Amino acid sequence: MLKLIAIDVDGTLLDSKHQLRHENKEWIRFVVSQGATLALASGRPLHGLFDVYEQLELKEGNHFLLGFNGAQIADAKTHELIYEQTHSIELSKQILRYLEQFDISVILSKGSELYVQDPNAYMLDVESSTNKMEVVVVENLADFIDYRPNKILISGEPSKLKTLRNQIEEPFSDIVDFIPSSPHFLEIIVKECNKGTSVAKLQEILKLEQSEVMAIGDNYNDLTMIEYAGTGVAMGNAYLDIQTKADFVTLDNDENGVAHALKHYFKPEIKCVAVDMDGTFLNREGDYNRPKFFKYYEAMKAQGIHFVVASGNQYYQLRSFFDGIADEISFVAENGALVIDQGVKLFSTQFPKAGTERVYDYLEKHPSLKAVVCTEQMAYVLEDEEFKKIISRYCHKLETIDDFRKISQTPIKININFPDHETSERVNGLNAILGDDLVAVSSGHGTLDIIVKGYNKAHGLSLLAERYGFTSDQILVFGDGGNDKEMLAYAKYSYAMDNAAEDVKKVARFSAPSNDEEGVHQILEFYL
Repeated sequence: MLKLIAIDVDGTLLDSKHQLRHENKEWIRFVVSQGATLALASGRPLHGLFDVYEQLELKEGNHFLLGFNGAQIADAKTHELIYEQTHSIELSKQILRYLEQFDISVILSKGSELYVQDPNAYMLDVESSTNKMEVVVVENLADFIDYRPNKILISGEPSKLKTLRNQIEEPFSDIVDFIPSSPHFLEIIVKECNKGTSVAKLQEILKLEQSEVMAIGDNYNDLTMIEYAGTGVAMGNAYLDIQTKADFVTLDNDENGVAHALKHYFKPEIKCVAVDMDGTFLNREGDYNRPKFFKYYEAMKAQGIHFVVASGNQYYQLRSFFDGIADEISFVAENGALVIDQGVKLFSTQFPKAGTERVYDYLEKHPSLKAVVCTEQMAYVLEDEEFKKIISRYCHKLETIDDFRKISQTPIKININFPDHETSERVNGLNAILGDDLVAVSSGHGTLDIIVKGYNKAHGLSLLAERYGFTSDQILVFGDGGNDKEMLAYAKYSYAMDNAAEDVKKVARFSAPSNDEEGVHQILEFYL
């Protein structure tokens, strides 16, 4: 099993615009959730890695930053330095004096600062902005340096650098290493101190085996770790001679190559995909991209993955969204109060009579509240044409009644509507009077559902898991509301939408783009 994942940054993790792509981020978060340790291994100074690491928003585990091509190892959270290799001050002065004869630029770094003689040094603006470091101009680098540097960076126009390289390296090739990290950068690092040796050092610290290490990179400064790792991965944009040394060649950095590689080695066994509807699968217009979904649905069928709609809405309304396949899939409707599998009822709850009366008493004391009483076959509202018109969007079988107590069937769910800012007050107030059998849960947007306690979306999924022989570790779920919390906690692969409430995001293990960005489809794209 792979337990340490070392990933280069520029040209590998980040795209050509130096942006972290969502898919790469989510797959790193996924492998970390499975117990893997991340190491960002870069030629950048440590200061240039802090922001990249923060963008990953990792909640679990202890991770590491390998800066200066492995000359430094630091704890990613605390920034504590745990390993370091440096040039001596005397050798650094010798090298800097020697480099003065060439038409190149030299850049030194320390902490959050870059030191140069020429404020217009080649690629200085890129190095400064990329690493978020301040530029300090000094009269002479060789005279200035009074500390042991981790590396000396040479920059220059690629063809010029290539022509001068042998001459630059010749006097010092036996005592330091020269590593090209891009066509315009040549890095002078401590002899035999590179990403490969740094990864090996970290592996030793973590007490891992070499076979448990994966390394992903694109350039020559990545080659040592690609060759050292038990699983070496070259990017699609890597040089061909680097690709030939790798165990696996992934896509390029503009095609989510890191995610593709992690998917190849870490793809989980998914047997069930469950989606909430409003605020999750459906966009703000109450619809979804049917051609795209049906492409994914066919892929799910081909892989033996069961598709489940898990919503607080009425079964008949939910069916209407899936013409042609409604009898092939499962519905955990009414927040789990009713479970229908391939057109066959598996389960329904029944409200206790005493609990039902307590809810009706509450509604009578608060006549301004709008309520919907749901039974297996029909939903009921009091006489209010405007409200009925709104609710008919969610309940396709809906009738008007002048008194809820006249309903002959037993309720399986009662929905109550109110101003959004009253959500907490209403949920808490109802739960204080409902007793041991019923519970009120927020369903978002100024509504709550009263259901039989213990019979929620997670319970519905557990019934389907038992029926089809899969486990919670094989379920991928998506949600955004308080009524999704139980199933987000139940499934191993749980995603809260970006538009979800903060308390819902805390329950989910992962995050998905918003419902208006087709977040469910984006996540399905790389799982399938």
